[in-house]
Amino acid sequence: MTAFFEHDLSEDVVLKTDIIILKKRDFIVIFAPESYISGGMKREIDSAIEAGIEVVYCESVQDIPRLKPVIDRLKARKSEK
Repeated sequence: MTAFFEHDLSEDVVLKTDIIILKKRDFIVIFAPESYISGGMKREIDSAIEAGIEVVYCESVQDIPRLKPVIDRLKARKSEK
């Protein structure tokens, strides 16, 4: 993000890099106060869904408990291996 804000990288390059990174993750958390989803967030969400990566939506800190079942499922899958 530093490179983007210093104008060394375009938004498109930053988003493409974010998508490469997120495809290596087990799940992503979308923090969207007031349900605001930017265009870049939408691209990341769509890419995660396409890759079969679970997306967890949180609008406030009260939504953090939504992460527990996701983490529990990942722990269970890893312990089965």
